[in-house]
Amino acid sequence: MVYFAYGSNLGVPRLRKRCPSVVSGRPALLKGWQIVFNKKSSDGSSKANIQPHESAAVWGVVFDIRPDELEGLRKAEGFPTHYEERTVVVVSADEEIKAVAYVACPKWVATHPVPPYDWYLEHVLRGAGACDLPDDYIAALAATDVQTDPDSARTARERSVWIPGPA
Repeated sequence: MVYFAYGSNLGVPRLRKRCPSVVSGRPALLKGWQIVFNKKSSDGSSKANIQPHESAAVWGVVFDIRPDELEGLRKAEGFPTHYEERTVVVVSADEEIKAVAYVACPKWVATHPVPPYDWYLEHVLRGAGACDLPDDYIAALAATDVQTDPDSARTARERSVWIPGPA
């Protein structure tokens, strides 16, 4: 499956927790959509979502996901209860590519979203930087309001994804 990541799965270290064979992806642009942090989460924060918006665009990365690893991604995304799979057309290196993106199911879209946790936005920003997404797009993402996670153990666990292991 060709997967379009736009949120916390942009970074290969994070995505590898769900799909171990992932090596790298290609930057891609999804026109006519915008990224928002309005997906309700049971942890007291919001997560990334995309929604149609005529004059906007979302940068992300396309990854090839092996069929035998798809279930790990689906489980992490809360498919089909929290996120649904939507086929989108992205542009990567002037090539149109059909890919699957995860879009929050309507009942999980917050009317009055709370900010994402700082560690969650860090996943998005580190991934965006590692995948060479445009600097102005990364700067716009970095301007997102965040909150501090009251669960310091979860914060440490989430940030540990970015600490290199033994070679």
